[in-house]
Amino acid sequence: MMKDLGAMVKYLQNSGNSEKIMEAVSKTDTRRLEEMVDKDALSKALEKGDTKSLENMLRQVLNTGEGRELAKKISGIVNK
Repeated sequence: MMKDLGAMVKYLQNSGNSEKIMEAVSKTDTRRLEEMVDKDALSKALEKGDTKSLENMLRQVLNTGEGRELAKKISGIVNK
């Protein structure tokens, strides 16, 4: 797993699989995941480039069954 969140985002953006990834996200029940993430805090962290906060949010999501399922789908798309 990539340790640098920014590098991971750039990798996913440049993978040529953005549409497939967005399709996988749209087909996954993300309501619970969306409720877990404070949208204001996420927005502020993105604006400030606060990777520590972003990593903590991502870790929180990945510690759920839904988050692991979504990560597995994305990994399957990227690693084809």
